[in-house]
Amino acid sequence: MKVNVVARGNARGGRSAAEHLVAALRCLYRHAEDDGLIDPAANPASKVAKPRRLPSTRRAVADTRLAEINHIAATSHVGRSWVRGSMA
Repeated sequence: MKVNVVARGNARGGRSAAEHLVAALRCLYRHAEDDGLIDPAANPASKVAKPRRLPSTRRAVADTRLAEINHIAATSHVGRSWVRGSMA
């Protein structure tokens, strides 16, 4: 599957997908336990650790960049019409 993946700057290597898979399997096996279909000691999902999360790559917009964005939004035609609520 990873052969066709487009590499992006914010890629996390599929860690979120792996985390969601482990969480879904834990939920499935927990329901099987609750319904008496499997013994809790036989639950393979309880033995699998979730992948550790990487540190966040999110950063605040620099003050100078935010000032540029606000200036363009306040002075452009598109910015003014968007603020008024009409896209004309």
